[in-house]
Amino acid sequence: MREIDQETRILGDLLAGDQKRTRQLLEDLAETLKGAAGEHLRSVTDGALQLDADLAGAERQAKERITEEVPAYFTGKLEFFPPK
Repeated sequence: MREIDQETRILGDLLAGDQKRTRQLLEDLAETLKGAAGEHLRSVTDGALQLDADLAGAERQAKERITEEVPAYFTGKLEFFPPK
């Protein structure tokens, strides 16, 4: 029984370590993606704002571009995670 308890503890510790490393990897990937996405979307909106001198028109252009760009941008990034 003691051996089984010891093995159970060891396996639990190994699993906990794996979970911690996996969580950290996902957090790091999310942070990287967040930064890259922010820069990309800023460039998209900057381009839209430069096209239209009218503030309302520029805002509309920026929203349209972001609406088009978000799915396209993230679809490519999510290929890392295969569908279930």
